Amino acid sequence: MIELPRAYNAAVDLVERNDPDRLAIIDDAGRYTYGEVGELVAKAAGALAALGVQPEQRVALCMLDSVDFVATFLGAIRLGAVPVPLNTMLTADDYRYLIADSRARVVIASEPLLAKLPAGAIPAAIWRQQVATAIA
Repeated sequence: MIELPRAYNAAVDLVERNDPDRLAIIDDAGRYTYGEVGELVAKAAGALAALGVQPEQRVALCMLDSVDFVATFLGAIRLGAVPVPLNTMLTADDYRYLIADSRARVVIASEPLLAKLPAGAIPAAIWRQQVATAIA
């Protein structure tokens, strides 16, 4: 059986065990090394903490496929929170149900998907191209 240290963090391990100059992600906006992804993960974790997200709380992600999704997903894990990725093809009613059912503390959404989210979400912060909304 493999034993993991008590302070093991999968997000840190995934990013930091690789050569920081090695290519990690290619998306429509560009190419990103593990070093660059690591910086974005740290910024995302900080942005989530600034929104009041604490370890073990859930963070709903309604995001397009991009480095920002990866950074936010891993940023939540780095913080000790639980990322909850949501299908981007759902209706406002579907999102309302899933957000409530998941007990998400915040929703992070790509700007083009904001119109699909249920009315009443309160904008709390903007991180890169993503808009974070606190659950009212």
